[in-house]
Amino acid sequence: MRVRTPHVLLVLLVAAAGALAVRYLQRAQMEQRLLETWPESAALDPALVQFAADRAVPALTEHCAVCHGANLHGDTLHGAPDLVDKEWIFGEGRVVDIEQTINHGIRSGDHRDHDLADMPGFLRAAPYARYHIDSLQPAEIDDLAAFILQMNGREAADPRAASRGKALFNKALCYDCHTESAQGDPSIGAPSLLPHGWLFGSSRDALVDVISYGRAGICPAWAGRLPPVTVRAIAIYLHDRSEKS
Repeated sequence: MRVRTPHVLLVLLVAAAGALAVRYLQRAQMEQRLLETWPESAALDPALVQFAADRAVPALTEHCAVCHGANLHGDTLHGAPDLVDKEWIFGEGRVVDIEQTINHGIRSGDHRDHDLADMPGFLRAAPYARYHIDSLQPAEIDDLAAFILQMNGREAADPRAASRGKALFNKALCYDCHTESAQGDPSIGAPSLLPHGWLFGSSRDALVDVISYGRAGICPAWAGRLPPVTVRAIAIYLHDRSEKS
């Protein structure tokens, strides 16, 4: 058995260190490319998309899966949205839109966060803190739920209840956020009320509860907590997953 001399061991150590240095330099170069390339262009570069995925997946597992689920398909119990479908509550699903939300959050207290509207709680004495909205009676909330369910074809609603609910859609100013066509407004984070993956589930009970008590979900701001290159990587990865869904 040949015993390696100290000289041979030194050569092996130098070679290993050189290989590590090369990998570090290559990673640094890719990070620089990821940050310097326009986000929407980076999303079209297969090498950058793969690099982004390699960096994003561990970060998502550590920081985001607790709310959005291990598969990132959301959690209706807590109203955490699906991050990999084609429906976006804020923005149009561009990389820059996703990056904005990751960096500054939703109702996070960051001065650049998404915080322009909440879902009123119509069973409360004062449904909305931002401006005056009249409360609704429990029977009216049932009618409004019947109308929304009818629009979605989710169940055979009482036509008279749904008709009354249609009038309440205007009376309760639902259209002010969700638009007259109920398609939602991503500029303020008002989701579509048409067939889609609802944040808190699609059952009648879940819908009545949301209308009755409102919602104002929070997503933390990650700027300053995650490196910019990691935020960019997550945004590109989520964009890529949504495009393939």
